[in-house]
Amino acid sequence: MSETDSIVDVTAEDFEQEVVEASRQRPVLVDFWASWCGPCQSLMPVLERLAEEYTGAFRLARVNTDEQQQLAADWGVRGLPTVKVFRHGEVVEEFTGAQPESAIRPLIDNHLPRESDAAVEKAEAEREAGRPEEALALLRPAAEAEPENARLQLLLAELLTDTGHADEAETRLDGLPVNLASDPRVESLRARVTLARIAAEGPSDEELDRRLEADGDDLEARYHRAARHALKGDHETALADFLHILQRDRGFAEDGGRRGLLAVFELLGNSGDLVNRYRGRMFAALH
Repeated sequence: MSETDSIVDVTAEDFEQEVVEASRQRPVLVDFWASWCGPCQSLMPVLERLAEEYTGAFRLARVNTDEQQQLAADWGVRGLPTVKVFRHGEVVEEFTGAQPESAIRPLIDNHLPRESDAAVEKAEAEREAGRPEEALALLRPAAEAEPENARLQLLLAELLTDTGHADEAETRLDGLPVNLASDPRVESLRARVTLARIAAEGPSDEELDRRLEADGDDLEARYHRAARHALKGDHETALADFLHILQRDRGFAEDGGRRGLLAVFELLGNSGDLVNRYRGRMFAALH
């Protein structure tokens, strides 16, 4: 299959190349279908017609789940038809069941290449190089030019949080489409904003350490230190500090210990051994 094909049939053997890698250049809609599935038979002609109409702006990849059962299982397909939209190597949207053309068009348009893509690529390179302020300077104009670009607004909110602009980051998050409100990336970022605010309100790290050496029950110092540990990726230390606060004084900072624990759980995707252990300890402390 050539890379210019707009409609392709894919298998487990070529999925990585024809879908994941191809999505770095243009959106790829993957249609998981089966011959016995009535809604699949009504949806596929709609997708094929759109693929032809868009003349290669996106790719339609068809997966016959009767023949590719393991591939469907690997991607969490639980009903048919399921359509997953891949962009930049990951799933960015999906739906299950036959949808009208009027609902599918916006889904495609939202992920087509944009003028801002070059700015986003440069900004991500600056961020990875440890220059978040330079990345922020690149993204601000692009975000103003494309206020409807949710991916761009989300990336900008992440950079704003990383550079200490928590209030503006929250404003950007509040302006995202309603359907993204429960997106794990948005929930995780809201948790980062909460922790960034706590971290910014305290004195220097050296002063916090000095205070805690003098008094291990200095809850205010522990509160700010916990937030900073969480933002630096030391999640277990942060959880231990927030739990200590919860156990000592439930009313501190308006239930700050519990709220801090929940924020770190969000950062960790609300799953995993660390979350499970501290969720149990939090429950014990509350009851």
